[in-house]
Amino acid sequence: GPEAVIASRGGAPRVAVVVDAPTSSQQAALIAPLAHLRDVVVVCPPEVLALLDGSDGAGGAGARPAPGWDVVPLSAAGVAERLDSVTDVLAVGHYLPLGAGAYRWAQSHGARFVVVQHGILTPFMAPLPVGAHLLAWSEADAAFWASGRRDVSHEVVASQLLWRAAQEPPANAGSDAAPTFLGQLHGVELGRAYMTATSHDFCRATGALYRPHPAERDRLSRWTHAAWEREGITIDRSGTPLVETRSPVVSVFSTGVLEAAARGLAAWVHAPGAPDWLSALHARYSMSPWGASPTPPPPATGQEPARTVALALTRH
Repeated sequence: GPEAVIASRGGAPRVAVVVDAPTSSQQAALIAPLAHLRDVVVVCPPEVLALLDGSDGAGGAGARPAPGWDVVPLSAAGVAERLDSVTDVLAVGHYLPLGAGAYRWAQSHGARFVVVQHGILTPFMAPLPVGAHLLAWSEADAAFWASGRRDVSHEVVASQLLWRAAQEPPANAGSDAAPTFLGQLHGVELGRAYMTATSHDFCRATGALYRPHPAERDRLSRWTHAAWEREGITIDRSGTPLVETRSPVVSVFSTGVLEAAARGLAAWVHAPGAPDWLSALHARYSMSPWGASPTPPPPATGQEPARTVALALTRH
């Protein structure tokens, strides 16, 4: 099948949305705003098409588009025809192939390239594209990512991911429930050795359940999980969505800590001997260390962030 497709809805679209991958964070940041945009074009891999109606694609719809979308393969002719009227391009950045191509197109066609934040920001993030307009979760995140640059502008839209978590029924777990440790063995920021030792030692000391990250499917990660199980550490292989977890949550710096706090669960970070950048990240998101009072829920937003994103695009 085609590597990417162009799906359009409505008349001459002013907004193009570029989805690089069907991750939950990109669904919240890029696909949720589609519910508030009438005339729009989406550039995405075929597997994203089933998500364009706002569902989670769990029905096994594969590459069948949601109703109301007209789909053609991504081609020079298709881009020329479908994107002719576009003035604003929304993406999570220009560091993946579709986003990079969309940024080049925006540069050559005088369109505004809008970057929407889709996760917590570390110093290892790709820098914002030259001349980008950032839709950030907070003023602190905007200042961190822009790093004093004059060529980028920003506005705060809050986080759809955390807003959605806050809409879930409160999930108050008993304070005596064993915590769930959210795995990040794949994370390059601190290295596998640190992540492995920290996760292992915490689970051994507290009896925490270890929940592997979806990316922990490589041979080394699977070997590590099996070795831990032999030591008596429980590995959560249930596959249930994180949003259904009812136990307290702990991680080194996962967004899941903020999602849990938004749902009313006790949530902490645990990063012994953390480098300064990680301590600064914890502070920027008000993430509490294990043993202190739990992480406070993120500030409430009056309007759904997806609607705020859509307004930021159509106001321009």
